[in-house]
Amino acid sequence: MLSALNLPALPRRWQVRLTLSVLLEVAATGREDAFGAAEAAVETALTAAEMGARFEWDGSERDGADPGDVDPTTDEPAELA
Repeated sequence: MLSALNLPALPRRWQVRLTLSVLLEVAATGREDAFGAAEAAVETALTAAEMGARFEWDGSERDGADPGDVDPTTDEPAELA
């Protein structure tokens, strides 16, 4: 009806699902530890931002984890939450 009268639509609440690529560099001893450390870092940062969003981690969407050089400044891998 609003469209027929050339009026704007009424606002409504939307639930939106986005898939975002995030590239992080973390210290870890293996691939799974690297994913865990990266996911914990992202969740911590987004929680601190108080966005009011819910995050769902789906391991099937993990694109890759490429090992780099050994980090001489880190004694132990990051603790996972």
